[in-house]
Amino acid sequence: MTQDTRPTFELTLGEVSLKAPETPLYLALAAQVLEVRRQELQERGVGTISSPGVGAVPVETPAPTQEATAPVTQPVAAPAPAPVTAATPPTRRARWFHDQFPQITFEDGSTQVMPSLDALKELLRNRGLQPHPRGDASMLLWQVRNRLGLTVTQVEHA
Repeated sequence: MTQDTRPTFELTLGEVSLKAPETPLYLALAAQVLEVRRQELQERGVGTISSPGVGAVPVETPAPTQEATAPVTQPVAAPAPAPVTAATPPTRRARWFHDQFPQITFEDGSTQVMPSLDALKELLRNRGLQPHPRGDASMLLWQVRNRLGLTVTQVEHA
């Protein structure tokens, strides 16, 4: 089967998408991604349906040689999820521009507290960068830290 006629599959979780040829290796990868996502949801207390994948998940990978051999099955152990008690309230993270604000330290030592997401985007534009298309505060602050090389600290809401 040529690359053009090979069936493909697509897996999308949130804003992350995987489109790949339908091979045992890529299907095994997709199964692992789904299992990790299921565990994340279970840890957050979202959904209580148990899946048959609890425990070991069989993953088939092709043999390392190019010869026509049977695939090798490798069990991938899924860690047991931590018990969730009803008395423990979920951990709430602070939100940028609600509970906390980014304070940016510039090259000359001056600082500026960004009052809004739009002000953060404007700073990036003024410094010659295109704000990240996702546009959330975490990605924009990543650009400030890693692309501009500036220091970002968190200032609590006053």
